[in-house]
Amino acid sequence: MMNWRWAQYFLAVAAAVAPLLGVFFWGWNAREVVLLYWIENIIIGFWQLMKMGAVGVGKVKDVGWFFVPGMLFTMAFFTIHYGGFCAGHGVFVLEMTNSGVAGSGAEGIDMKGLKFYLGPLLFVQLLFMVVGQAWAALPVASIWSVAAIFAMRGLGFVQDFILTGDWKRAEFQKLMFEPYKSIIALHVAIVFGAGLTLAFKGAWPVLAIIVVGKLVMDFTQIRKQEIEQGN
Repeated sequence: MMNWRWAQYFLAVAAAVAPLLGVFFWGWNAREVVLLYWIENIIIGFWQLMKMGAVGVGKVKDVGWFFVPGMLFTMAFFTIHYGGFCAGHGVFVLEMTNSGVAGSGAEGIDMKGLKFYLGPLLFVQLLFMVVGQAWAALPVASIWSVAAIFAMRGLGFVQDFILTGDWKRAEFQKLMFEPYKSIIALHVAIVFGAGLTLAFKGAWPVLAIIVVGKLVMDFTQIRKQEIEQGN
């Protein structure tokens, strides 16, 4: 099996370049660094949906098209509960790092546009609102980090799920809750990092430590998958 693990390590480093340059040379603040890493939660959710879609294709081949409605319902349910989880955390991060706390000159999330008649879909709307505001707050250079993170996660999807044949064996129920373990750790790290930078008034050494710490987390996760796959 072709091993693209080296490319994941490379992309993890590439994802850290923009925030490191931002911290040292471009005056990035705590809000910008923290929101960049919050965006990764959305990327994780996207690739998790791709896993479900891959499993669904295999199931359709095995048991027929009657599996499709259940598959679509499960994917929609995942989008709502995972999206709601990330949206709630995003609101917390935006409020925690707003102008009154972080001195970033930005505002917290505006809830006035929420359509409460949407019911559970309210969480999806809230997620789009938070993503839009987070993206607007990010510096232009952060797009390179977002692209590197997206590619790194995508390579993990191919290397550890498609090429290993896990897409033929995985179960929808397990896939629904699989990302929570990793994103809860990421959420805790984000909140801790934000609190630390605020406590030290956004000092650049603290921001740099957060970026390097995130890189260590990525390396650890990639290495863990490497060991589990025996390559």
